Amino acid sequence: MRYLKKLPKFVKTIAKNPEVMYDFYKYLKNDVLALMGKFSYDYKVLYIAGLPKSGTTWMETQLARYPGYNIRYFQDPDGCVYEHDICDSVFSSLPKYRYSVLKLHTKYSKRNYETIRKYVPRFVVMIRDLRDMCVSRYFHVKKEKTHRHYELYNRESVEVGLMHCITVIEEEYVSWVNDWIKACRDNPDNIMLITYEELNCSPEETFKKVTNFFHLPVRTDFLEDAKRSNLQGERNLQQELEKNFGIIKSTKRKGTIGDWKNYFSESHKKKFKEIAGNLMIELGYEKDMNW
Repeated sequence: MRYLKKLPKFVKTIAKNPEVMYDFYKYLKNDVLALMGKFSYDYKVLYIAGLPKSGTTWMETQLARYPGYNIRYFQDPDGCVYEHDICDSVFSSLPKYRYSVLKLHTKYSKRNYETIRKYVPRFVVMIRDLRDMCVSRYFHVKKEKTHRHYELYNRESVEVGLMHCITVIEEEYVSWVNDWIKACRDNPDNIMLITYEELNCSPEETFKKVTNFFHLPVRTDFLEDAKRSNLQGERNLQQELEKNFGIIKSTKRKGTIGDWKNYFSESHKKKFKEIAGNLMIELGYEKDMNW
């Protein structure tokens, strides 16, 4: 019934993008085989709570390559996800007898953590150098016409746009990283911390660590694919696929580590040191404030 409701929209999508038919076949096959009991994994849901622009889509799409797992489009009637929170309705909208991969940008709070743990025994948190995240966010917003800062970033200079972006980082994401870092340290058996940098530099080793954490069986084909994969290699399907059958559009740009050095002025550096200089040192991105 769920598939039938989406069929008219999907037919239109296929007409524009016939190559996605194979993706749909694999998606449907995974669910059918799961219902038939062909898979036996420890966890029904592989959950990723990631900082925006930290490689979460890359992680999600790779984990969904495991036979039986599908990326899901969830229901959020309370609108909690928009505020980077999580609620029971999100998890209850996932199919009970099938396997799902779900990534969100959930911020830490006691309530959010308890909600996640109610449905997910263990999960991954992903972070990134906030300076690179800032630059990536800036260029993403410049292309996203529906974003609230689209007009601002396209009207003002790069200097002004990036300074505003740093302010957003200060208001929304410094605490996001700080709070999850503490939660990871306090709950090492339940949360695995993954950085964008380790995923980018060592995808095979990183994905192996993640699959072991989720008790997934060793698959040499998966690890070989992970070794060849990279952020630039993500497929860029039409955006409407995201809300059809869980096929996700890539949000890639360059993905370069240290790209902030090509864009930050001295004013940007000064401001960033004020809001997150100590955090950059704590996370090992810098040894001191001399950058």
